[in-house]
Amino acid sequence: MRSLCPAVQEKVCKTQISLSCGRVFACASFLRVLPKAKLPPASFVLTLGLSAPLLSPRVAARTEAYPGRWTHHIVLSRREDLDAELFSWVCQALDFAQKK
Repeated sequence: MRSLCPAVQEKVCKTQISLSCGRVFACASFLRVLPKAKLPPASFVLTLGLSAPLLSPRVAARTEAYPGRWTHHIVLSRREDLDAELFSWVCQALDFAQKK
């Protein structure tokens, strides 16, 4: 994250870790976005805010929080989940947050 935005700040709370660079652009939590039976045994959820919906099977849930702002929940459970595609979405979320 520091290579994407050297000024990134982490805020650790009881239920989530928020990442911000002026504004929050990503959150990690144990939010249950799928039925427990469909979740991997050891996983967490990365939540990103974007200007448009991500149409990927990797997105477990998406909602349009308000016009022009889509919230995406992505379940991560393996090191392989941290790939170029995911980091491109994180960069998009960072960009979107900074333009607000």
